[in-house]
Amino acid sequence: MKLPEQGVVLTEPPAPDLQVEEKAADRAAESLLSSLRTRALKGTAWTVGSYATGTTLRLVSNIILSRILVPQYFGLMTLLNTTIAGLILFSDLGLTPNIIRSSRGNDEGFLNTAWTMQVLRGIGLWIVCLSISRPFAAFYGQPQLRVMVPVIGLTLVINSFNSTSLAILVREMAVRQLALLELSLQVAQLVFTIAC
Repeated sequence: MKLPEQGVVLTEPPAPDLQVEEKAADRAAESLLSSLRTRALKGTAWTVGSYATGTTLRLVSNIILSRILVPQYFGLMTLLNTTIAGLILFSDLGLTPNIIRSSRGNDEGFLNTAWTMQVLRGIGLWIVCLSISRPFAAFYGQPQLRVMVPVIGLTLVINSFNSTSLAILVREMAVRQLALLELSLQVAQLVFTIAC
């Protein structure tokens, strides 16, 4: 073993400053947590505001319809809306949650398949509306339901052509855009209901 010459000091390479790295990691984690907290609070505010406004608009719409329509027709519309809502709930395929959770949620082929399934479901539900319209009318003793059920059922076909971009907005937590879209649709529906 050779001794170092005088004046030469052997030192180990400097150890990384662990405290500096830990502080930087802590700051990054705090920044990420703060960003997530801010997004969650804003999303919650938009969701609650949208829900409250939407509920208020539906209440106003129902009050106006109850004044405009004869009570018998208002009751028929309520019956039809309940039937359609039941068909939608019982036939839910979970496409939106699948798009949101899937690692392939942004894959064009996956989205096209989901959209096609959605359209086929809408057409299938309309066929169900066609097939139940006569028994439905006979059960309730209202012959006009033979025409009303398939006509209202067309909304299922129309809604089935919704873009999968709505599910992508949910996936990307674009709550503000979704809330504004929903509210604008409800306002348009209210205006259309009053005008017609």
